[in-house]
This record gives sequence, C-alpha cells and structure tokens, in this order.
Amino acid sequence: MNSETSAELLAGEKVESKSHLLALLELTRPRLSMLSVITAIVGYLAAQPQRDLSLLAYLILGTSLAAGGAAALNQWIERDADARMERTRNRPLPSVALSPGLATIYGLAQCIGGDLLLLAGVNGLAAFLALLTQLSYLLAYTPLKKHTPFSAEFGMIPGAIPPLIGWAAAEGGI
Repeated sequence: MNSETSAELLAGEKVESKSHLLALLELTRPRLSMLSVITAIVGYLAAQPQRDLSLLAYLILGTSLAAGGAAALNQWIERDADARMERTRNRPLPSVALSPGLATIYGLAQCIGGDLLLLAGVNGLAAFLALLTQLSYLLAYTPLKKHTPFSAEFGMIPGAIPPLIGWAAAEGGI
C-alpha cells in the first residue's frame, strides 16, 4: 500500500506537493483562527487557574484545530461566492488549488479532532463550547452573510465563545 491516506483517497486527490500543503494551511485561515486561540488563552488566564501546562497545550491544540476546521468548512460553503469576488478568488477552492471533497474532509477532520482533543484533554464543557462555536459560525453567521446586513451581530456569537472555552478549561464551568 502506498502513502495515500484514506482522506486523500476519499477526496479523490493525492496531496503531493508543497503547494497542496500550503493550500491546506491557507484553507484554515491561520491568522483568523489564531484570534480564537488567543482569546481562549485569555479566558483561561483570566480565570487565574493553577498553571497546568498539559491542560493549556490541549486547550491550544484543540482550539486551533476546531477553529481551523470551521474556517475550512466556511470556505467550502462559500466557494462559489468566493470565485466571483476579486478579493477571494485566489483562495484554495475558487482557484482550484484543492478539490471541494478534500476541503470538506480536511475541515470535518479538524473540527472533530479539535473537539475530541478538548473532550479528552480538557473537559466536556470546553468541547461543547467549541462545537457550539463551530455550529453558530457555520450554520448561522455564514449563511446569514448573504441575506442580512445584521449577520455581523450573529457573528458576534462564535466570536464571543472562545474566551468561555478557556474559562471552562481553567474552572471546569462558566
């Protein structure tokens, strides 16, 4: 058996080049995702917990994956609109640097992986809050952008939850 992963086989695409790896990274929107991670860390530190580096590592890694996965799925949802806009037409999906199938599998794997890391390494409440962030971002904010100027108000919900993830990690509750 060769080195292809099951995700690559399911997507019908083999990740062979550095440009594919960079496109996968770009799909996670790392600068935007980092904001979620930073605010989760701030929530953790604001609770003034006993410093537990392994818990903090799980929080950072789990939140990073959860946020990156949501960003990837957001780009999958918006790929047609992104192809029509000058500012976004060079993103990995509209530019055909990646297939929609691979992007979907990659985004779902990151979301699920991040949630499971938070569940296993932090606690159930942190994992639930990460899932709530993902769902509110993908099922409320993202579709509402096309239909109402008030979508930003809905976008505040997934933006406000990451500090609660950090607090829940530190305190076990909100």
